[in-house]
Amino acid sequence: MLTSALQAGDPGLRGAQRKALIITTAVAVISDATLIPFYPQLFEQAFGVRDPWHVGVYLAATCLVAMGALPVWARLERRFSTLRLLLWGQAGAGLLGLACHRNEDLLGFWVLSLAMIAFKCSYLLVYPYVMRLTGEDGREDTIGLLTVIVHLGGIAGAAAGGAILEVLQPRHLFVVMAAGDFLQMGVCVGLVLAGAMAPEEEVEAEVSQPLRWWDPRSAMTRLALVMAVFYGAVFVVRPFFVPWWELQAPGRGPMVAGFVFALPAFMSLVSVAARRLGRPLRVGMASWLLVGFAGLALQAVPWAPAVLVGRAAFGLSVFAVMVQLDVDLFERSRPADFARNFSFMNIAQQLGVLVSFYAAGSVVASGGLQWPWYLACGGFLLTAIFHRVFFESSRPALPAVLEEGVSP
Repeated sequence: MLTSALQAGDPGLRGAQRKALIITTAVAVISDATLIPFYPQLFEQAFGVRDPWHVGVYLAATCLVAMGALPVWARLERRFSTLRLLLWGQAGAGLLGLACHRNEDLLGFWVLSLAMIAFKCSYLLVYPYVMRLTGEDGREDTIGLLTVIVHLGGIAGAAAGGAILEVLQPRHLFVVMAAGDFLQMGVCVGLVLAGAMAPEEEVEAEVSQPLRWWDPRSAMTRLALVMAVFYGAVFVVRPFFVPWWELQAPGRGPMVAGFVFALPAFMSLVSVAARRLGRPLRVGMASWLLVGFAGLALQAVPWAPAVLVGRAAFGLSVFAVMVQLDVDLFERSRPADFARNFSFMNIAQQLGVLVSFYAAGSVVASGGLQWPWYLACGGFLLTAIFHRVFFESSRPALPAVLEEGVSP
């Protein structure tokens, strides 16, 4: 009975499937975020590597792996059930995470951790899958909800990572990440046994449109360029934020550093809460990018209060712009092309992040910890210019999800 109802597209059961996947997405974000602020400490304590260039190259390599892995998973999705792919992908990620925890060789760590990331990329299929489970009218709300989850997961993950590092080694965070992977696998097993599946009728009724990524007039190509520049600017400041903060607030400990690192994630709630207080944040894309520029400039000031204020402004900006860009993506895509176009955008995002991580390691090694902030400021200005030139007809205000709140 449950299987037939799921396959028939029962709205209530489809909603239950959607909620289960969103909850497991939250678990994935939290568990994976525990290590993100602490890669420099991991390399130093586990392998004796203190060179910031090495950390930057490693993080760039993780982006390169993600760029190549997601299109493979998206192509496999055309032949196999999405949930079954998620099941095996998370199983592989969990086992490789445990192997990273036990590994003591630097080269072995590179091989095992990058393979783990390739398997983790399977879970990025959840985003377009959930979009197919969601009606067109509810997609903005879902995008906003998932964006909030990603940001709040960053808070919880960074705080948990800092707490764990108070008593344990950074390598133990891989056990936390593996636990999250196995929990996601368990949810997928349950959904598969129940016969859950995405509604196919809408996708099958449409013919997939060719993606002309080489055409500069293509909306997808233009959006990909904007996303690459923006994500590069956002992520260039991440690898060495904790060392920069520790210079401004020495002796505060890794837990405080984790909370400050995650402050932009907390600011995502402010955008939602503003409407509930009757004060929606009606600001256009260009204005939000200028707010982010100001926030980055403040974080470059070697004074802890300025860093905190800048971090908050930066968080508001990043949340608003990310939601708008994702709304643009799904508004310009057909359901039949969701997974493919999302994969293409992810390649653009990861390319921007890859270049930013490599640049971060290089400029810190040669010029100091302030240089990533200067690069990020330039990236935000360039994003504003590109978005203005490419999408002059974009809506001037935030998506409705930010003005009216996010419904769970």
